[in-house]
Amino acid sequence: MIQATSSNAGKTTLVAGLCRLLSNRGFRVAPFKSQNMALNVYVTDDGGEIARATAMQARAARQEPTLHMNPLLLKPKLDDVAQLIVHGKPHMDVSARDYFLCGQTSELQELKLAAIRESIAYLQRHYDVIVAEGAGSCAEPNLREIDVVNMGLAHELGAKVFVVVDLDLGGAFADILGSLEVMKHTTPADIDLIAGFILNKFRGDRAVLQPAIDFTAAYTSIPIVGVLPFVANLELEEEDRIREQQCEAPEIDIAVIYLPHVSNASRLPFSEPVTT
Repeated sequence: MIQATSSNAGKTTLVAGLCRLLSNRGFRVAPFKSQNMALNVYVTDDGGEIARATAMQARAARQEPTLHMNPLLLKPKLDDVAQLIVHGKPHMDVSARDYFLCGQTSELQELKLAAIRESIAYLQRHYDVIVAEGAGSCAEPNLREIDVVNMGLAHELGAKVFVVVDLDLGGAFADILGSLEVMKHTTPADIDLIAGFILNKFRGDRAVLQPAIDFTAAYTSIPIVGVLPFVANLELEEEDRIREQQCEAPEIDIAVIYLPHVSNASRLPFSEPVTT
């Protein structure tokens, strides 16, 4: 399972890369994101909606996207209201308060867990490997009690967790130690699931980074297992937003009005499975 210390650290891209790597090695692999919040959706063959980023990961795995790869989808309608999609179909509108403060024993929490467990069972029957993706931060004390997408899901899966850290933003090593400190004070058992940290979006000489890696090793027994370079212009599907893109020498200047709740604005059709 790939989690992160923050949003936009590179979880989605890394999961897609792992799906392709495992596919290249002959495994039938499925991406899995138990709960996603996105207006950029993909319609599966049986007419249900999943996050488009998950569909992109399925293509990376050379598999047809299925509803079980993203059993819960939240489509924002207002700042604090979203439509809840369960296994591809609209279920109800939920407020942020109702959804994220529902409590462990509520009917809504049971609904979420039932959908997720059904999808896990389906993927375990049909695939050799599941590569799961978390959402936001791995250490969110306000959400841990009812978490179904980060460490809560990792316990459900019995997964090894690798936590991605965004070096490009700065503060990466404080993010690592801070996340572990939050876990220590909320659910210490979560720390036992972390197999390593991955430093992502690095630019420069690795030797300059090494003192910070050594500093981190002195304060935690969890290793930094990889340092990945900053790679621009991958042209992969965006999970939940539109990013500005510019041509180097455009002959025509085309501007698209940015709307606060634009839906399904992707430019890639997914007409054929990826084969390269």
